[in-house]
Amino acid sequence: ALGELVAMTPTTLAGCAAVLRYLEAHEKAYDAPALLDNHSDNVSVPGRNLLSRIAATLDAAVQS
Repeated sequence: ALGELVAMTPTTLAGCAAVLRYLEAHEKAYDAPALLDNHSDNVSVPGRNLLSRIAATLDAAVQS
């Protein structure tokens, strides 16, 4: 499920918030300081630019 989550790009502000909250909760639950790098390629590869994709969605929302 984590791989599917980090592979998608949220398209709304609520979606961005939900992804960030989920990742924060996951990190706390598993005490994983390098959350997106401590997994197989289906998580770590799309995870490398997840924050940039979320930022792009936030930028687009602010522009409109």
